[in-house]
Amino acid sequence: MRFFALSFISIIFSSTLALARVAPPTVSLKIEEIFAISKGFDANDHVEIAVRGTLQDSCQKVGTSSADVDLENGTISVRVEGYRRDSGACLQMITPYLEIVPVGHLPAGNYQVLDLSGHAAAKSLSVNPSDHPGPDDYLYAPVDRAMLSAPSAIRHSFESSMTDSSSQTLVLEGAYPRFLKGCMRVQEVRAYYSGNIMVVQPIARLFGNQPDDPDSVPECREGADQYNRFRISKEVKLPVLRQGLLHVRTPNGKSLNRLVDFWTPSASLSRM
Repeated sequence: MRFFALSFISIIFSSTLALARVAPPTVSLKIEEIFAISKGFDANDHVEIAVRGTLQDSCQKVGTSSADVDLENGTISVRVEGYRRDSGACLQMITPYLEIVPVGHLPAGNYQVLDLSGHAAAKSLSVNPSDHPGPDDYLYAPVDRAMLSAPSAIRHSFESSMTDSSSQTLVLEGAYPRFLKGCMRVQEVRAYYSGNIMVVQPIARLFGNQPDDPDSVPECREGADQYNRFRISKEVKLPVLRQGLLHVRTPNGKSLNRLVDFWTPSASLSRM
């Protein structure tokens, strides 16, 4: 028995050493742009910062991201690490990536978001004091998919023909939670711009949780399919932007993020 135990330990140790030898080396990826919401977070939110860049060939992969917070100087330094898997044939292709860097809770104040790789321009971020103990200002619907598409007149035009009066269709999809009594439904979708970021607030309401709510029955019978999934469309104005971030607030201080190319009918890229 002792012989077999020692043999098993030896096999595990050898496998660990083999994995260590073949582990791909990590590299610091170039960040081309930082997406930081200048206003919108409060001290109860889980602050997230999105960054975008490009991978230079098919052997380069995105690894992990991190943020170093310096409260004394009011800075947040972000980095994205990647790795290379040299399989012998690396296709020379440029692939965009979007990485969501988790920061966590921050005290109220003004911050500068810096790129540790030294390529992307710094961005400003403000955190407001929280007026309530919960993580959100509103009850947000659990959106798990977001799309932004442009009308055909804009899709096939050049930037010179895009005006402030142009519009796009914002589509949100998700699944409502199931309750023993009552239901959740989206009541309003707010959208505003923070630089080249479209911030979307899908504000929801609970129905049927109060006995004197006269709208509980009709609201819970409509607005979702048999799987409790919903799909909501909203027309939003299109600013003259090449690329931007679609930032949708979701429950528990979280968010759904998509990199949007305003030149095409719909384009999104995310890493969740």
